[in-house]
Amino acid sequence: MALEKKIRAMTESNDHDHPLFAASALDYDLPLAPQIARLLRRAIVTLNIEPGERLSEQEVANAFGLNRHAIREAFLLLRDSGLIRVMPQRGTMVLKISPEGLENASFVREALECAAARAAAVLRDPTALARLEANLAVQRQLAKQKNPEAFFECDDSFHHLIAEAAGRSIAWDIVDDYKPQLDRLRYLSIDIKIKDRLTADSAFENSLHDHQAIVAAIKKGDADEAELQMRNHLGRIMAALPRLASSYPDMFASDPHSKPGASAQQGQGRRRIGRANQTVRSI
Repeated sequence: MALEKKIRAMTESNDHDHPLFAASALDYDLPLAPQIARLLRRAIVTLNIEPGERLSEQEVANAFGLNRHAIREAFLLLRDSGLIRVMPQRGTMVLKISPEGLENASFVREALECAAARAAAVLRDPTALARLEANLAVQRQLAKQKNPEAFFECDDSFHHLIAEAAGRSIAWDIVDDYKPQLDRLRYLSIDIKIKDRLTADSAFENSLHDHQAIVAAIKKGDADEAELQMRNHLGRIMAALPRLASSYPDMFASDPHSKPGASAQQGQGRRRIGRANQTVRSI
């Protein structure tokens, strides 16, 4: 019942920035499983549902007021994302953060997003640049407010806009498929609820500074600088891994090579690797 109460509290929250606030506005004319999977993924990424926590189909179904069939389908989608392990007759568990999964996601993200930043600088599309500047203005406000969940969403929007500025939205779609594990590490680095305020302030400021440098390089049409700034920015997350793993050992898998769900994650990678290679070549 603890999980059901937690999800109910999140879905009934009046806080519009809460990761599950949108659950009160599910579109029942569309398939429910992908919507539930998206909401649960966000709750897992933002650590409202923590690594190692057990998930119950019935409790989640009760919390959302849905049947177990929709929840079961949502769990399968989360499994394919490498976030949970579904164990028949034994239950379902949120996987701990996998160092190997982080390395894979970081590799894919750096390859695609650095190429996108470079292409965006070549194109220098005025409309795309205006959208990036508007996004930066929102980031500045959220950094002042120290709102990790809203800043996290705005951060994602920024990177999506970079792919659009490159004329390669598919690059972001591929990155988004690979990055759930990386998202949890990103969130750990800015979440002021579980980190000291000085470190959290630095995380907001570093991210905003990096984003501003990337946009400045794109505006100048300096492709080399845009790529370099993006590479430096993305490298911050993996550089923080040793410190975060040491500070929060219970959140990380101890043996990345024997982690549950590895085969599903590898299968996902094989299905998308051709699409990723094609995108890199075309950017």
